[in-house]
Amino acid sequence: MLRRCGLIGLLLLLSACATPVAHPPETHVTPQEWTGRISLQVQSEPPQQMNASFALQGSAHAGQFDVFSPLGTTLASLQWNPKEAMLYQSDQPQRFASMAVLTESVVGAPLPLAEIFDWLQGRATPAAGWQPDVSQLSTGWVFATRTSPTPTVLLKIKLDTP
Repeated sequence: MLRRCGLIGLLLLLSACATPVAHPPETHVTPQEWTGRISLQVQSEPPQQMNASFALQGSAHAGQFDVFSPLGTTLASLQWNPKEAMLYQSDQPQRFASMAVLTESVVGAPLPLAEIFDWLQGRATPAAGWQPDVSQLSTGWVFATRTSPTPTVLLKIKLDTP
């Protein structure tokens, strides 16, 4: 159960939005690093909820996201680049054509990867179906709710250092 929850969080956080949004090329973007806790609720049938620690580094273009259990065990690791996305879980690597494909195949409720990186930097960049709230970033909190399409997804991120 804990492994599945970690995977769900990992996949939802890193998946791409089904509706592409134009972003400037990221060749000049300095990769970022964040650590903290993530809470994710997918109001599907049955509902799914996950809480875990995480480490995120890179950019929407290329990076890595690790999800940890409360005891610090790595539950899942995901790496992506423009050509593919790789999921490492229980020493069983899985290759996907993209983050969107990976997320849809595992949880069915993708998150907008590029916009999440913006949200973590305090920019409330719009994403189709999502309502981001970065107003509490100074205290380390980022919130976002996806209301369309269903299922509704609630995302809460608490950064270790705002």
